[in-house]
Amino acid sequence: ENQWDTITRPVYYYVGNGLQRISSNDHNNAFDWKNVENKDLNPGKDNSEDLAKEPIELYQNYPNPGNATGTTIKYFLPKDAEEIELKIYTISGDIIKTLINKDTTDYDNLIKAGFQIIKWYGENDAGNEVQTGNYLMALNVDGTIKVKKMTFMR
Repeated sequence: ENQWDTITRPVYYYVGNGLQRISSNDHNNAFDWKNVENKDLNPGKDNSEDLAKEPIELYQNYPNPGNATGTTIKYFLPKDAEEIELKIYTISGDIIKTLINKDTTDYDNLIKAGFQIIKWYGENDAGNEVQTGNYLMALNVDGTIKVKKMTFMR
């Protein structure tokens, strides 16, 4: 009683821009699911305080390698951010593209709690195409930095 069987009957609830799956043993971080390990979350209950305890996540871009049709970068914010930046770097650490900063169109929506998605089409800040190679994407949310490596191919 008062327990959810999350293995045979997964429990979902809506937050931000997508459904969240509650499961203590599904750790594949698939694109559409966010693992929540808090066992006391209930559908229909306002879980925003519990979600605020979850970590900031930067997911692997897809497709990876990215190509001229673009690559999608997804991140998760457990609560609204004060300030956020998402940048693409060369492996040697040079900034080649700023995808999100305070000057970004729709910035107010990109700092809201929940899942956020942005596309990168393989161009640098000057609008030129980047070369085939490995790059780093870095998400800075209120001083917390998450970095992932990605490949872009022409």
